[in-house]
Amino acid sequence: MSAARFDWRNPASDGEKLKLIVAKCDKGWGDELDTYLWYEVGDVDGLTQGETEDIVRQFFASNQAGFGEVEFHRSSEIPGNPMLLRLRGILTIHPSLWLRDRQCPLYQVGHGGMPGIKPDEHCINFRDEWKNRM
Repeated sequence: MSAARFDWRNPASDGEKLKLIVAKCDKGWGDELDTYLWYEVGDVDGLTQGETEDIVRQFFASNQAGFGEVEFHRSSEIPGNPMLLRLRGILTIHPSLWLRDRQCPLYQVGHGGMPGIKPDEHCINFRDEWKNRM
């Protein structure tokens, strides 16, 4: 896919995301991966009980999520500062999730690091990948 056509927010780019995940993590859609998954969810800053149950059922093999395994964080790197839904633990990888009638794209796999903390070995930031192809 050409750089101009790869867009981390566009579901048409899911095939390119999958190639990156397979190359770096040796995993694919529906596989379990013990790391962070980050989804861009716009202005959503909390989940109803039903939304939480749906996400846990889709993403967690045990159908249970522990403390801190479903969290929201504000992005300072994406224009508009949207919320990111961070899922942590044994996760089933999906290219996006549906939340409040909106398809929310997978933004990043893994922990991207912070000052003094290196990114984890499986980290793939799809926005950075898109910017690097431009």
